[in-house]
Amino acid sequence: MPSLPTHEYVSLPDTPLSDHPTFDLAAKDVVVVVGDDTQEKRRRGSDGSTRYFFIVIATSIVVVLCVLLAPPSRLSRSMSPFASASLSTPHAYHPTLVGPRPRFNPSGRPTYEACSTEELLAAIKGAKVRPDGASTQVDFGEVTETEVQPIEWSFDFPAAGEGAGKACPLPKVYSPEEACELLGAFGGVHMAGDSLVRHTYSALLMIVTGRVDPVVNAGTTSDCRGDHFFDDGKACRERIAFDTNADYHVCGNAAQLRFIPVWQPLPGDVNGLWEDFPVWRSSRPKHSALYSPVLISGFGAHGMYDAERLETDWWPALDDHLSRQYPTPLYLFQGPHAVAPNLREQFRELQGERACRAYKEKVEAQALAHSPVGEPSLGGYRYVDMYSMSEGAQSYDGMHYSLQVNLEKAHLFLNLLDTLWGEIVRSGGMAPYESCSVVTTHSPTSPSLHHVDALAANMGKPSSLSLSPFDLPSPGLAHFNRLVGSQSGQDKLFMVYSYAAHVVIAALNSQRFGNKARRDLAVRMEKLRATISDARVLYRLFGIFPIIAWAQSLNDPARQPKDRQLLTLQRLQAWSMLLYYPLEHIYYLAGKGVFKLSPKRIGSIAIWSCRFWAAYVVLQIFHIRRSFQLLNLERASVIRSTRERVRSGKADTEAVETEKAQLQALAKREKDLKRDCWVQAGYLPLTAHWSLPHGLLPNNVWVGVCGTVAAVAGLKGVWQATA
Repeated sequence: MPSLPTHEYVSLPDTPLSDHPTFDLAAKDVVVVVGDDTQEKRRRGSDGSTRYFFIVIATSIVVVLCVLLAPPSRLSRSMSPFASASLSTPHAYHPTLVGPRPRFNPSGRPTYEACSTEELLAAIKGAKVRPDGASTQVDFGEVTETEVQPIEWSFDFPAAGEGAGKACPLPKVYSPEEACELLGAFGGVHMAGDSLVRHTYSALLMIVTGRVDPVVNAGTTSDCRGDHFFDDGKACRERIAFDTNADYHVCGNAAQLRFIPVWQPLPGDVNGLWEDFPVWRSSRPKHSALYSPVLISGFGAHGMYDAERLETDWWPALDDHLSRQYPTPLYLFQGPHAVAPNLREQFRELQGERACRAYKEKVEAQALAHSPVGEPSLGGYRYVDMYSMSEGAQSYDGMHYSLQVNLEKAHLFLNLLDTLWGEIVRSGGMAPYESCSVVTTHSPTSPSLHHVDALAANMGKPSSLSLSPFDLPSPGLAHFNRLVGSQSGQDKLFMVYSYAAHVVIAALNSQRFGNKARRDLAVRMEKLRATISDARVLYRLFGIFPIIAWAQSLNDPARQPKDRQLLTLQRLQAWSMLLYYPLEHIYYLAGKGVFKLSPKRIGSIAIWSCRFWAAYVVLQIFHIRRSFQLLNLERASVIRSTRERVRSGKADTEAVETEKAQLQALAKREKDLKRDCWVQAGYLPLTAHWSLPHGLLPNNVWVGVCGTVAAVAGLKGVWQATA
């Protein structure tokens, strides 16, 4: 099937008259599906009603076993009159879930109890930097120590009546052990944004590791320690553990931290996040998969503080992706720093104080407007205003700030997670657990964790694939529903069975493996295969209309490929399909008696239909070849442009990150092209076989093997597209 995005859902043929070695020998009353030459004569089986009875009984047994063997759900446990009323028992359905903090918060109460999450956010927004605060006096001297020292806050929170409502005390400064246990109670922290978010992520790594350089390896150099790490004048950030679960474990792998660059809310940048987030989430350890992950994003300067872009390119996509996940992720948007007086003059008009202030006010309002629920502890969106807490602090370049400011930002996020954790626990979102053996780790900064297997066994979490009607929503089942809900997904599933059945039926009928029972099973499999094959042709009766739409799009300069070779190939492919579909409809309907044509005429039309399909396959092979050429040229151009900037001294660390994101996108396109190669490798011998009156392949086993290769490769692509 074509891999082109304009018509990728269009199903290409199973096999017109594929069961018969030659079309011109088809029986008069046989249409698309007829008996295989090697198939034994049909034998009478048991009575039809008896067969249906056994099918119903077998189906019922499967459903009962699914219900009995499914893990006990939170719904059934909470409805029991013996359900515990403790904090470890969640409500019947709670959108957000967190784990225990047995070492420092065994009571289920947060460390920062003076204010709620909303009150703490208001206090952060109203913070004022003291003239003598540590962030106003940055020491750029050589850093000799390797351990992070506890900070003292550089700002004060507003008093009651100064705009923050309640007077909140200054937040807690976390030790590595406390931070690790807090982060381990969530399903990981995924941060996506520009350099300001990356600096917060780096400071968070410093806190949990207790080191002044958040690097992957143990070695540390003075130019990447402390304040020197955040000046963005060097490539220190390339040594960060961008994924602690994969690169460099922190907290004994009890907490998972991840960062990816997202410079502005454009589809090209944002799509990388939505491809990375589910992959990261599925790769977390078992204990982290039980809890709600935290997504923190932030950008603005690279988009010239254009808040309207978020309305169209960010919030709708965020709603779509987070609404389909369970447990529900928690979301925080990190606002930009204050614009310092030393910002370069050429940036002041579009990235200056006025633009930045207007942007942060709009984004805060947007976050509240798009929030799916009111409470942040239930998955509501919140904006974290970092402007006032950095206003008056010393900046490197008018936008980036020192180690002190970034450690303060990281500690503020930890305090927000602490208050959110307490609110989730109070509302019934503590994941069930029991006192059990403790897992000890070799890391001196790792908190004690309850045994993850006991957590998993007692947690009524949605399984990856559950068919129990009493279980929580199953992500695996939701994915499968999206697959079969698409025309392409349905067709690929049918296609896998239709072709693989040829191989299985031949094995069941062989002298080595065959016996009476297996040959009877082969007959039944062939009947189902024939029904599916016939249905696939029927479902394609309207297949020509998407092809017409695709052909029309090739006339639009804004939508047609920019490369002339690709444009020519796609136009030829469109014409091959415009000729293929009518011929297929004619021979299919004629075989059903709708049109009066002779069997020989029907076979001739079927052959010509397959020849146009074969032409499409050959053209698609050239299309893949040309796409590979363009992809390699684009990859070389990206690498060359970055190297030229490095040689000229104009390269910065953000340019390197941009290059990495571009290369990752190119790698994904290359992977898709390779998968399409497998699809066409399976189709090519099939189309050649069916384009000849007497065929090309020796028997249907080869038909099944080639078709299965194409079907499995195509199904994999649809499965990934519906993830």
